[in-house]
Amino acid sequence: MDGNIHHLTQWDCDWLFQTTNPILAWAIQGELNVDHLVGALRKAVSSEAPWLGGRLVLHEKQNPRYSIRFPSSTSPGSALELFNVTVFESKDRDLQDLVPVYVPAGQANPVVNRCNTGRLPCLTQLDPFLVTADEAARQGKPLLHLHFVRARDLWMVCLAWRHVVMDATTLRQVVAAWERQLASGAPLKSEKATPRPTLSKLAETLEIRDEDATFPGWSRVSPLNMIGLLARAKLFDKQSFGYPGTLGTVYIPPAIVKKWVTEVAAELGEGEQVSRNDIVAAWYYKTAWAVFAPGTETTLTRAVNLRGRHDHIPADATGNVLGLAAMPPRYSQTLPTASLAELALASRGAVRKSIEPDHVMAFMRFLGYRARTGQLAVPGTTPFSRRCLLSSYVNLGLTTPNFGPGLEVRAVLQLTSDPMVTRVIDDRDGGWRLHGRLPNVAWDAIERALQGEMGELGLW
Repeated sequence: MDGNIHHLTQWDCDWLFQTTNPILAWAIQGELNVDHLVGALRKAVSSEAPWLGGRLVLHEKQNPRYSIRFPSSTSPGSALELFNVTVFESKDRDLQDLVPVYVPAGQANPVVNRCNTGRLPCLTQLDPFLVTADEAARQGKPLLHLHFVRARDLWMVCLAWRHVVMDATTLRQVVAAWERQLASGAPLKSEKATPRPTLSKLAETLEIRDEDATFPGWSRVSPLNMIGLLARAKLFDKQSFGYPGTLGTVYIPPAIVKKWVTEVAAELGEGEQVSRNDIVAAWYYKTAWAVFAPGTETTLTRAVNLRGRHDHIPADATGNVLGLAAMPPRYSQTLPTASLAELALASRGAVRKSIEPDHVMAFMRFLGYRARTGQLAVPGTTPFSRRCLLSSYVNLGLTTPNFGPGLEVRAVLQLTSDPMVTRVIDDRDGGWRLHGRLPNVAWDAIERALQGEMGELGLW
């Protein structure tokens, strides 16, 4: 941090993050004190990430495109709010009536709920926050928004943030500090801010060359390609291009996940290993992307945390420190016959490749070239590939934070209103949730597949 400026990097300012404002929420049982949670988060932000109390500054036609400024009136420790706080109350209705995507952890049956979370009345107070990074900079909007929903049976605590300033791993650092402030109901204490490293030093020293214009498994989006994509977007649904779709959430119960783990383990060869994360991602891709017309190229790409994967990337770096593990493309008609183990192994192989030190630096240079030149590129051999983009919050410790004595987290929810990627998170009881935008035919396919899985278990 330089004076009252927190420098963002070219990787923070990637176009993928400029329009995204993730929303993570927790359904909580117990008597919640709003003022106590707000005060604790304020102290947590001041101690763990004081730059989150600043405001975005737009640097048009520059790279990086944004920085964060602390004017004297909003500097860390000032009397002004570091973030917005809103409360919605509906004490005559249960949370599931207000938020249909809410499913308690440990539920026995699968749930597929198509629901545009951006149109739920209990979340409309978030609307002013959900703008692009450019708009946020011009309007001086905060970087965080804390929203409470008070239902008859439960509370829901929603935390929204601007993706351009941090990823979920950085969010975890903030939530951990929030938990410390709330631990055991102890009196709130101010902690001295602990500076954490960013990728600014890497940005200053990384040499970007002309040969970094391309990267294996990625295709450049030319101006002509962009015209074609925009034309299709106007003719069809803006996200689905001829396959009208909607937002939704799928909950996969523990019994089905255990079944997949057992089946995949039986197919793996000696020394082969995959995680539950690999298996769930493979099943989602196999099921939902098989709906496209034969001959359609599809790709499975997963966000990967690159912290500590290279000597120049600190393990505790803040900001956006993400790579993308792109599996080799597959045609849609091959997915139904591909085994879950085969797809999970292929995805795991892509993840392993993406965290090799040489690969990490090559990818960071590639992203740097894109940022410097304004070039767009996407996974796949063609810009028109149907991309399955997954961002996993698994194993980050965000599933069941400790909000203090007498408060129990019943479920964690993803509420992002117009996601460009599908977000994945695991429950404490072994269930899994995926939240994203899919064609209606893909939601139909997921429902049929999960019913079939329950039938095989004798539970449907």
